[in-house]
Amino acid sequence: MHPLLARRGRLLPYLAACAPLAAIVTALLARRGGLPLEAAAALAVPLTLAYAFIGLSAWYPCRQFPLGRSRIPQMVATFTAAALVTSSLWVLLGSGLSRLLENLPRFPGLAALYAVQAPALLAAGVLLYFLYAAMHYVLLSLEAAREAERREAETQILAREAELAVLKAQIQPHFLFNSLNSIASLAGSDPARAQEMCVRLSEFLRKSLAVGETPSIAMGDEL
Repeated sequence: MHPLLARRGRLLPYLAACAPLAAIVTALLARRGGLPLEAAAALAVPLTLAYAFIGLSAWYPCRQFPLGRSRIPQMVATFTAAALVTSSLWVLLGSGLSRLLENLPRFPGLAALYAVQAPALLAAGVLLYFLYAAMHYVLLSLEAAREAERREAETQILAREAELAVLKAQIQPHFLFNSLNSIASLAGSDPARAQEMCVRLSEFLRKSLAVGETPSIAMGDEL
């Protein structure tokens, strides 16, 4: 699923970011097409919202053709064909919308005025599709970077856990048993030394276990 649709809270900011695009399409229809500003806005706002969702389709060819690992001719041909198809659908949608608005008394002759601007809108749609493709490549790069960071963090955690497990395995079998036997033999003959040995053993174990949680050790601590 597209990342903007997979998580809540992303769609509304994305649609809000398309507001400048609506202003550009309005200006294109009003200045170059000679449409009244009100009619241009009535066409541009729904068309912009429609393209906001149509442009999300660029996510799938971007995933199919990752940068640096795809053949350039095949990649260009695919994106060009996709841009022409999506832009044509967008222009046809605008044509149907202009005919619906033409039925209102405030927008007489809107369909004919829109038909004159259809080629310009088609070219703008193709350009927008390539801009959407560039945006999706940026999203893919960010997603890949986050995935790499997550894997690196998991690898570091696993490595530390493995080091700690090896350290525990080294301490437990022989060293610990021999130390306890030595303490037991001193408990009867020299209780003070047995107590001191218990304290030193506990300190040694505490520091040894703490070593597995740090990437490096100071020379003084090692000594």
